[in-house]
Amino acid sequence: MKKNIVIWANCQGNAINYMLNKYYKDIFNIQLYSNYKYIKNKIKLPDFMYECDIFIYQNYSDNNNEYNLINIFDNILSKKCIKLCFPTLHRNYLQFPFDTNNLEHKNTINDNLPFGEFFFGIKPIIDDLKILKANNYSNNEIKKIILDKIKDINYIKKDIIEKYENDTLIFLKNKSLTSDIPLIFNFIINNYKIIRLYHNPNHPNGILLNELCKEIFNKLNLIYPDEKNDIEILDNILKDWKMPIFNSVIKYYNMKNVDNNCSSFYHDDIKNEETYINKYIDFLLK
Repeated sequence: MKKNIVIWANCQGNAINYMLNKYYKDIFNIQLYSNYKYIKNKIKLPDFMYECDIFIYQNYSDNNNEYNLINIFDNILSKKCIKLCFPTLHRNYLQFPFDTNNLEHKNTINDNLPFGEFFFGIKPIIDDLKILKANNYSNNEIKKIILDKIKDINYIKKDIIEKYENDTLIFLKNKSLTSDIPLIFNFIINNYKIIRLYHNPNHPNGILLNELCKEIFNKLNLIYPDEKNDIEILDNILKDWKMPIFNSVIKYYNMKNVDNNCSSFYHDDIKNEETYINKYIDFLLK
């Protein structure tokens, strides 16, 4: 008889759902539920949770009694249910050490652009653009100046990179070490100065998602295939915005052969760092 698995998670749960269904749907009934959608829209918790044998979830704080994890553990899940916590691997500023809060995007949100034309901001560019506009530079001049500036290895200062690095590591360490797969933090520590691990501050790429799935499979005593084509598929799951990693970060970490092809689900003409920044500046200049 198949066991029931519930994945109660943010968008990272899509990767786990894909891998479990690909390799183990013959022994598991697997249901993925987006925790943030249920909480935000006040949706009744799914009945399938009551029949759950394995509950794969992310730890979060919510004071609402219905969605509080303690309530789910005590009143929804079976006493025999196996609970497996994995960390939220968002808020990564290791490879994007700048403020990405972008209020400009809110005015462009619609059905086709659920997060607006550009969900993530780049504060150094916003600041430079304001100064250049105030000095009456033309749009073409603004683009050229900013594209030249971002290539400078000192564009983002060392102390700024270190601040975001330290803050991010503290956050990720806490999330990882309070989960059931703490080794994921070791993987991040050992690799973030070498290779790209994130598409943008909130979304891990295929390499990191693959490691996350591998650790979860290990905890469930499941053989993990670790096939290269799976990494490529996982890479596309959360690739809504693949942002550039600036030269100043590459130089600071001494990264080699950085994958800096950029893309967006919402802009087909974004192919690399230059087209990403050009498109972003066009958006800011509207």
